[in-house]
Amino acid sequence: MPQNHISCLLHFNGNIFTDENIGVVFQNTDTNILKIHRNSDLAQLTEKIEETLRQHVTSIFYRFPIVNPVNHNVTYNTVKIVDDKDVRSMLQCHSRFCSQQEMELYICFQQMHEVFPTQSSQTHAYQQSQVSQQEESVEVQHNEPIFPEEEVGDDTDSDDARQINLFSGSSDESGDDDRLEAEPAPILDLYNPPYHLRNVSFECVEPISVFESVHERESCDDLKVGMTFENKEACLLAISEYHIKNSHTFKGFVKGGVW
Repeated sequence: MPQNHISCLLHFNGNIFTDENIGVVFQNTDTNILKIHRNSDLAQLTEKIEETLRQHVTSIFYRFPIVNPVNHNVTYNTVKIVDDKDVRSMLQCHSRFCSQQEMELYICFQQMHEVFPTQSSQTHAYQQSQVSQQEESVEVQHNEPIFPEEEVGDDTDSDDARQINLFSGSSDESGDDDRLEAEPAPILDLYNPPYHLRNVSFECVEPISVFESVHERESCDDLKVGMTFENKEACLLAISEYHIKNSHTFKGFVKGGVW
């Protein structure tokens, strides 16, 4: 292997775990080996990784060793590589302390949320389409008018008679003649004011109604001695009217049960 290249062990599609004794550990990862130049920068490192793994890189973590000077135990930690300075420090650290080992990097990719149809989703979509088609067919059947089947004959007279019945409004059913439309009930006039409130003239004679006598009422100007009236009220009314108009006084008396 040339001295100007470093072997890298790429970890991806796993998780980063911290152990109490070892430190940072890459678990359940897929791995791939890559060789990079010692003088590479961040752009060159990222491009090399993307060409090898054929995915878009979003983050790079470097797993570096830490030696305890007291007991010489080695633990591991991680640092995120964000610029060219971090890349140079990573390459120098690896060349100085662990040049005989592979440099371990954990790679994070851009998540592509692509939705692929599964068998269950396709089955559900097929069932939904079948239900919608059945509902549409039922609605079409309900909306279609149903006409009774009629026998087609050669007799043209029956067709002419049917057309006459349609245009004239007559029907062949026997029960239709007996059905009479009920006439609306008349609206009773509950407001019945007295005659002087309904009469626009100043006449003294009221119109004859069904509740009054059919005898013609005598005018108050024609009062004479010996005149008879239908009842007491009619007599007193005539006397009072005559008294008002002529300033005369008359007395009414009963003669033979008649005023």
